[in-house]
Amino acid sequence: MTEPQYLRGLERWVRNNTIEIKISDKHGVPLTLVKQAVELKESADRQARREKDGFLAYDEVWCVFDIDEHPAVNDARQLAQAYDIDLAVSNPCFELWILLHVRESPGARHRYDLLGLVAEKLPGYHKHLRFDDLASGVEDAERRARALQTQADEEGEPHRNPTTGVYRLTESITRKRCG
Repeated sequence: MTEPQYLRGLERWVRNNTIEIKISDKHGVPLTLVKQAVELKESADRQARREKDGFLAYDEVWCVFDIDEHPAVNDARQLAQAYDIDLAVSNPCFELWILLHVRESPGARHRYDLLGLVAEKLPGYHKHLRFDDLASGVEDAERRARALQTQADEEGEPHRNPTTGVYRLTESITRKRCG
């Protein structure tokens, strides 16, 4: 899985012990992931209330997933919104986010095309990556992803291919890095 490797690498790179990234060991379709996130968030909130320790609750809860060809993505979005779960959704796939570290968007592509483009830029990439190979491109990826999202929003297609909301997550984490 690429996403956990990337997020673990980002967590190490940020070097801020107030940031703890928990990655569920369960996998599934977007609606399943959001349901798991809701359970984790509510469990932490209950524990924080029970122990009267606000630090036990999460500041933010995010779900990272691809559009791919998953069912019920809109249901996942609605559930996330209802429970204040942030989403970092990539359309068509997380490899778009990876690619934006090293080049501009190639335009709308099938996920298999993006896998090939990433493999061209990152030899040895086959759903595994080393964050250190990408760290210098995080700000470029954020800028490029933000521009894609702005353009999609302006054209009335906020979730279209290619877009990725992973920049919102990395900006939230790196903002905390800076204090």
